[in-house]
Amino acid sequence: MTEIRRLWNGALPPLPERELERLGAVTGGELFQVSACFGLFRYLHGTDDAECTLMGDFCFGRFSGHLAKLDSVAMTDAFADYLRRDTVLRCDWKDYCVFVRGLERLL
Repeated sequence: MTEIRRLWNGALPPLPERELERLGAVTGGELFQVSACFGLFRYLHGTDDAECTLMGDFCFGRFSGHLAKLDSVAMTDAFADYLRRDTVLRCDWKDYCVFVRGLERLL
């Protein structure tokens, strides 16, 4: 998240601090890093702006790196399932926090 915060600029929508705080309340450590990066990827890809899409792709790259550290096929599958569902239903941050809360059992 440190690198993402450093690169976040005024051309992007405001960083959703409140949502990240809510996410931090349900998870911590490496799982927070994975979840925050993925959440920001989805947040930014919800726009039609090219710069947001590029930053979203960067967030996805950070997500992938953190996910690899967890070395969990079940966790990878869970995020893939969530992405499929979110693509169709456009879940909100509250739904996302519920999803993330259930990930601890996969570690």
